[in-house]
Amino acid sequence: MKIIYSSFGLGALKEISYFSKDKFDLDCVYCIVNDNDVDLCKEIFPESIIHSIQKLRCGIPPQGLSLSNAFVVDLTVINRLKKYESIFYYMADRMDSDGWQFSSTQRRRFFL
Repeated sequence: MKIIYSSFGLGALKEISYFSKDKFDLDCVYCIVNDNDVDLCKEIFPESIIHSIQKLRCGIPPQGLSLSNAFVVDLTVINRLKKYESIFYYMADRMDSDGWQFSSTQRRRFFL
C-alpha cells in the first residue's frame, strides 16, 4: 500500500515511516517536508517524491515531477467542488488562524 507523509519533523518522520512499514507494509510515495529537510528526506525515501512545503504553498512542483499530465480545472470540476469551499476555508483557518502562513486571497486561489 502507498502512503503520503505531510509536514512531520525528520525525527518523527523516521519513526512513523518505520512503524508504518513494519506494521502495515505502507510505502511512502509522496512526502511534504520543510525546505531544510528535503535532501535528508530524499535519503530516507529515495523512491518517493519529496516536496518542500514552502514550494508547495507557492505552487512550485517538486523537482523531477512532470506536469505534462496535469489535471485541468474546468467549470465542471469547479461546480463539483463548490459545496466543499466553506469546509476548505474552515480547515485553512484552523491550520493558520492568524493568517501568517497564507492570506485570504491566497486561500481563495488555493481552493480554485
